[in-house]
Amino acid sequence: MGCVSANDLSTLGENTTVPNIIIVGDAPEVPDVPDIPDIPDFPVDPDNPDIDDQNDSDTVNLTIFNIDEYFVDGTLGVEHSNTKFVLTQNFDNLGLLKIEANNVTILGNNFTLQNVAFLINGKDVTLANFTLVNDFDFKDADGAAILTLANNTHIRDCVINYTVPRDSEGYGISAVGRRIAPISGLEVINCIINFEGHNYKANTYNYALKVSNCPNALIANNSIYTQLPLRDVNFGAVGADLNSNYVASVGIEYSNNLTFIGNIVASIVNKRPGSPFPTLDGIIIADSNDCLVKNNTLYMEDFLTFPGLNNYLYGIDVWRVNSLTLDSNNIAILTTGGMLSAGTAYPIQITGPSKKINITNNDLYSISNGPNIGIYSQNYYGDTQLYIAHNKINVTGLAGNDSWALVAGIEVQDSNDTIINNTIEVHSVAEVKDNDNIYGISYSQSTKGNHTFVIKNNTVTSDAKYAISLISAENSVIVDNLLISTRKDAKASYDAFNTKGKFYNTSYYNNRVVNAFDYYAEIYNHVDGGSEFNYTTPTNVNNLTNKVDGSKIKPWFPDFPNRNPLLPKPGDGSSVIVTPDDGDDKNPNVPDRPDGDTGYVDVPDLSGDDGGSKNPSNGTSSTDKNSNKLGVSLLDALINFLNSNTDTGDSRSNSYGGTVRTNSSTSSSDSPSLDGNPSPASSTKSSSGSNAKSAGSSAGDDGKSVKAYEIDKNIMKSNPNTIIASIILIIIVALLIFVGYKRKKLNEE
Repeated sequence: MGCVSANDLSTLGENTTVPNIIIVGDAPEVPDVPDIPDIPDFPVDPDNPDIDDQNDSDTVNLTIFNIDEYFVDGTLGVEHSNTKFVLTQNFDNLGLLKIEANNVTILGNNFTLQNVAFLINGKDVTLANFTLVNDFDFKDADGAAILTLANNTHIRDCVINYTVPRDSEGYGISAVGRRIAPISGLEVINCIINFEGHNYKANTYNYALKVSNCPNALIANNSIYTQLPLRDVNFGAVGADLNSNYVASVGIEYSNNLTFIGNIVASIVNKRPGSPFPTLDGIIIADSNDCLVKNNTLYMEDFLTFPGLNNYLYGIDVWRVNSLTLDSNNIAILTTGGMLSAGTAYPIQITGPSKKINITNNDLYSISNGPNIGIYSQNYYGDTQLYIAHNKINVTGLAGNDSWALVAGIEVQDSNDTIINNTIEVHSVAEVKDNDNIYGISYSQSTKGNHTFVIKNNTVTSDAKYAISLISAENSVIVDNLLISTRKDAKASYDAFNTKGKFYNTSYYNNRVVNAFDYYAEIYNHVDGGSEFNYTTPTNVNNLTNKVDGSKIKPWFPDFPNRNPLLPKPGDGSSVIVTPDDGDDKNPNVPDRPDGDTGYVDVPDLSGDDGGSKNPSNGTSSTDKNSNKLGVSLLDALINFLNSNTDTGDSRSNSYGGTVRTNSSTSSSDSPSLDGNPSPASSTKSSSGSNAKSAGSSAGDDGKSVKAYEIDKNIMKSNPNTIIASIILIIIVALLIFVGYKRKKLNEE
């Protein structure tokens, strides 16, 4: 087939020749956006209507008393050409006002005209700075609030609120020329159109703005808000046009060199009639070449269509257009509608024949419960040639294994496309299976003719198996694309390009797959542990300190100096002082019973009288009569002393008041060494020595270190039982020596 994959290339030697591989250079640069025409200044100063007169025209202040003198039977005749009319008040129910005069300005001064419409037949007419509020059916103006049939019409800073009667034809602004006599110089600037259509059943048209046969028109900085029903489309022999679509927010046809820039178009579905293909376009452009659509915001929503029902929404719908630039537009489509293999919510749709279509720098977002595609194009009616670059696309829909159950960032059923440097995110509302049609970039639905693609440097984030899937391609290059996969089974060894299609003279390689976690970890984790790692000592830039001055902190129990005042108060379960077991409890981990002290509420007893006891009977509690001041019997104390320096013996430690506590331990991990290496003997000795040191340091009032003889003195003074045990031991040893000596002497005799 003449194809080369990444795996194939890795096995080629230096002298290996590969037949039928085309050499494709870098993708072309992003084409320059056509020049944006200057938006002309306002022809007059609305705050000072007497100055800046246009062409030295006369000025007339219109009132309800004199308006009939100029608009005779509703018509402004040619005798009033070169005149500026200034509204001085609101007007109601004037009906249709026709302007036959040339070079006329009507300046509204923010006044409101209710149920008034304009039909413009004169050249160089300007309407500015007023509000129209209409709910009548103006049939003589084809249902339009403003209808112009003449050259150089300027509509600026107007507000049009139009609720079209049910099943009637209606337009907010309509500019209509003829194929043999187009009108030029149309400008609609800084206007607000609130348009509500109700043509639920009748085959009538509802558009907020219609531009037909108006070359060189400028539509800039307008806000267009519509509420429209879904309607079927009557496709003709070569597809759709304005006659095919009964509803749209904006319709443009046969208007070359049109500029549509800086506008807001928001469309909300207000009715879903029962029909096979209920459809709504945000903007439809047909048979108009060399147009610029730039910096617009387009929003569409349909929350009337339930999940499981089909609906067809298109943000910008393009038919038979050449040299069109769609640049830096923000398009979002949200709907609850859609079903498996039926429905659309496409931000951009291109239908050929079309060439030199540049789709660049757009931000596209769409979510539905059916098939969904960010940019969809097809060559069913003729060849298509697209350049798609630097777009950000986020699409969610319902993917399935049928070719029509497609969710993709870009679906190109085209003749010759270049697709580079796009960032795409694609998801399905259902769990994705291996055979589901969900891709970043695809050619999934077969159309006639040859299909050539350059697909490079695109990044796709998805739970899809592939970033790119083409059922066929000729003379194409698919390289350097990345799939950031959210699938659990994603592996770097996978290929992001589905190579199961039919390819001829097509090169594909370096289409990588990376796990989403690894991808974002690589971006945000900047720690370099390799050979270039250089450690820098942290700097205390905020002069923070961990020194705590506790000299003025009062403990919870002033008479209990070893109580840490920084710990929570005893009794709340967070600070417990462990004391020796009383020897009688069945549970050796439970502290012994209190000695009756009243000065230390909630503090476990230390098995010795501290001076605050109500029963100072040598430290013996009323329930512990068999224990001495140590809290253990003399024999137990002696045995503990003998075993204290063995590996299995108990460690001794001093506690408050010079009393002795024993910490039974069978695990060396209770007191690990400073090196972190467990050692039973050293652990026990370390624990004992540490406690002795702390006891000695606490003997002094000022906390300073004391000499060895002072430690011995303190021990003898505060713990005489230790001396007694030592004396007994010496006596026993002496007796044993004496007995041994006597036996030896008797044996010798």
